Amino acid sequence: MRISTYGQHQTLVQNMTSLQGRVAEAQIQQASGLTSSSLSGLEGQAKTLLNLEGELTRSAGYIANGDAAIARLSSTYAAMQSVNAIATQVRSLTTSYTDATDLTGLQAQAKGLLEDLAATLNQPYAGQYLFAGTATNTKPVDLAQLAPATVPATADTSYYQGDGGTLSAKIADSQTVPYGVRADDPSIEALVRALNILATADPLDQAALTQAGTLGEQAASGTATILETLSSQSNRIQDVVDGQTDVQLYAESWISDIREVDVVAVQTQLSMLETSLEATMQTIATFQRLNLADYL
Repeated sequence: MRISTYGQHQTLVQNMTSLQGRVAEAQIQQASGLTSSSLSGLEGQAKTLLNLEGELTRSAGYIANGDAAIARLSSTYAAMQSVNAIATQVRSLTTSYTDATDLTGLQAQAKGLLEDLAATLNQPYAGQYLFAGTATNTKPVDLAQLAPATVPATADTSYYQGDGGTLSAKIADSQTVPYGVRADDPSIEALVRALNILATADPLDQAALTQAGTLGEQAASGTATILETLSSQSNRIQDVVDGQTDVQLYAESWISDIREVDVVAVQTQLSMLETSLEATMQTIATFQRLNLADYL
């Protein structure tokens, strides 16, 4: 081969080698559907991909936290509906019993309702208690701690065995939402006190009935407000969870755009590269034959 044509030959060989590499890469992309099997093959988008995958993981955690809180709130709401119904019954009891001969029956009913209330507040969800604050492994209500009522009865949360904490859910990078209600809430305490008066006060006279009725009114109104608050908390958390779901969809779509290839476009590109490679190889072969003829 003449010195003057050596450079041309080397250029053709370099082009062929480059095309072979590009063909091999396109074949891998066609087979796998991925832009690259490694981060290094993503060039400037590797950092973006890692950030997106991190965001996807965090978002999934926030969604799980939110879903768990919503499930607990749903059970708490159902329990509070029962508590509100008991409060409504207390109002009826204090207005329907006027004959002294009926007081024994009233006390029995009140005792039964107090036990129902305790059972409702002690109802576990997924192995944890809903009304014990953050002491979710502790049964929140122990009626044995209540002393027989005296009238006028003052606020008494001795029955409450939970802590003073409030449950919360971290549902975004900078958003932690408190939720739930404790069994020592003033409205629930008023209901416990009203029922304890009706069940244990001696004598169960008009003054006792009047205070129990007043406390029952407070409890009915207060527990209705609690229901509204629980609903609002659930809706607030759900809104953020929906937003995190949108983040997931956006991140997944972007990750797909980075990682995955347009198979049709790759097939077209591969066909063009293979055609170029074949033409280059033919040119090299022709070039070599022509140069060989110079020596014959």
